Amino acid sequence: NLTSQSNPSTSSRTATVTYTTSTQFGYSHTMTFTFQQDGQVADTTPNQFTFTDYTNATVNTTYNSSVTITGINTAVTAVYTGDANGSFSTDNSTFNQSNNTVNNGDTIYLRLPSAPSASTTRTATITIGSISDTMTVTTAAPVDSTPDAFSFTDVTGADILSIYSDTVTITGINTSVTATITTTDGAIFKVNNGTANTSSKTVVNNDTITVSIATTSDSFTLHQATITVGGVSDTFSVTTGSSGGFEP
Repeated sequence: NLTSQSNPSTSSRTATVTYTTSTQFGYSHTMTFTFQQDGQVADTTPNQFTFTDYTNATVNTTYNSSVTITGINTAVTAVYTGDANGSFSTDNSTFNQSNNTVNNGDTIYLRLPSAPSASTTRTATITIGSISDTMTVTTAAPVDSTPDAFSFTDVTGADILSIYSDTVTITGINTSVTATITTTDGAIFKVNNGTANTSSKTVVNNDTITVSIATTSDSFTLHQATITVGGVSDTFSVTTGSSGGFEP
């Protein structure tokens, strides 16, 4: 029945009916009817698909992503372009860079090994019809445990029996490092809003370090505390003035 059901294909289909009648006088008449049902208009443009991108990837490691193709009603060619190390498959078994035929509902499996060096991006692109998407794999930056130089603001003419503090922000690292204090003046330090004491502490990028020094009752006396973070150091110095805090 060509008229009650739609044609799911993109090709037309026909049915021919031949009808013959005979009369009592021995005459016959033959009629032929041909019915044609057009197919659907070919849709070779799939819905947009998106592969997973990877950052901070481990070097020399294979990363995978897959998408399901929808929105087409005829076979379309899938084309790979990009890094020579990448490959794709429609059966998750045979991976290469050769063109593949895909139909609606098929899954494309994309495979891309990361580079052997840090901070390096590799790409692989799949194009189907006029739609494409690119998978990127970027390896992590090399470990940097040496912060930028930091500097505390020294104090002169400080009051005796008082507490002086200063804060710096640690930048230029991409991994956690240890911060320590060296002092003979009973100074303490803290990271961000943590507890202030003399114990070593873990610091990450953009953490703040606050060092505090309590002056003694002696005038014109130098008090110091050295903070070391990942091999970089600076000394916070507090020098008292006269007993009233005035330095001539």
